[in-house]
Amino acid sequence: MSEFLDLHGRTSKVLLALADAAMRRHGLHVGQNYLLAVLWERDGSTHGEVAAALNVTTPTVVKMADQMTAAGLLTRRRDERDSRLVRLWLTYAGHALQKPLEAEPVY
Repeated sequence: MSEFLDLHGRTSKVLLALADAAMRRHGLHVGQNYLLAVLWERDGSTHGEVAAALNVTTPTVVKMADQMTAAGLLTRRRDERDSRLVRLWLTYAGHALQKPLEAEPVY
């Protein structure tokens, strides 16, 4: 069993390093690709909706969205019907990453 766990740990590290390198080629951090994938399917989702889809906490999504907004990949806008809600919308740059990221072998 110990041998298996060792191999699993090493394999996980290699895959994470490959994914990190692939995302950095596109100016992203690992994990941001998952947020983009949710918005490619449901652009205009709230932070909470994205968090639920990714099985992470809302503050995690808020932090990622801050970084991605600064990078010009998405914008935040108040919901037209309920101004308490903030929705995440992809910019042209965010949409433009879909094909290149999906072509990455570790996406």
